[in-house]
Amino acid sequence: MSKKYVMINFLAHESDALKNYLEDMALQGWKLEKMGNVFLHFTSCPPHPVRYCVEIMERPSVYASNQTPGQKGYREFCEEAGWDYVGYSGYFHIFRTEDPDVPDVETDPEVRFQHIIQAENSNSKMIALLFGLIALLNLFACYQNRSVFNVNGLCLLLLLGASGYTIGSFLIWKRRADISLSAAGTLPSANWRMIRLKNTCWTAGILAIACIYIAWTLGSISSSEYFSYAVIGFVIWLLFFFLLLLFFSRLLRWLREKKAFSNRMNILIYWGSGLILLLVLLGIIITVILRLS
Repeated sequence: MSKKYVMINFLAHESDALKNYLEDMALQGWKLEKMGNVFLHFTSCPPHPVRYCVEIMERPSVYASNQTPGQKGYREFCEEAGWDYVGYSGYFHIFRTEDPDVPDVETDPEVRFQHIIQAENSNSKMIALLFGLIALLNLFACYQNRSVFNVNGLCLLLLLGASGYTIGSFLIWKRRADISLSAAGTLPSANWRMIRLKNTCWTAGILAIACIYIAWTLGSISSSEYFSYAVIGFVIWLLFFFLLLLFFSRLLRWLREKKAFSNRMNILIYWGSGLILLLVLLGIIITVILRLS
């Protein structure tokens, strides 16, 4: 196998862990070829040391254009210093070099700390908005069922646990960073193996909850005819969900790579497209319901 795809599961304050992970992968014979919105793309190579630099730019945002003068100027500065620009994903911009004599280009630890704080604050707002909406839907379902001891209550517990862990791990890192900066002028680095274990546990938990939810819903259907329709409905819903993910990941990459729109304009286009698609979907659902009735 000459290619490998690994899901990107690093938070903004885990940028040093991502750097260490990439350098360890090079020693195992895997060099980062490019980055997508979801996966790191590796190609096989002879095991050898490769140095990586993982940067979080000023005023970080997952919607920020990659074509602004500031972004271009920083990439040109790094390339002139001997670093190759690999790509970006979310808040991360990654450079690499195989020359051990090339000087480091990482920003000052104090400045990096401020960039990470800005990125994590933005990330926390996104988590609160997304998880909050999903949690409200599950709470409403619990209210309708007059009980939280059901699959919706289980989903709610998982959401609260995931959001609490994400925000809590950042607050713990921030406290460690304050101490480390004061004592040694450096930022703490998380162990990427522990992060991988954490991500594996969360992924397994999410998949388990999804399977339980599907089994619970299908198990409540007694008629074989309705059971078949439900299975078909789940398959269609999953296909539609993955198509939406593909569309929005492509849209975001296009906005960041091809157009130098402002951050606000990218947000407006991104979420405006989502609202239009939602209205179209609701219109289709309402039309189908009216025709069937």
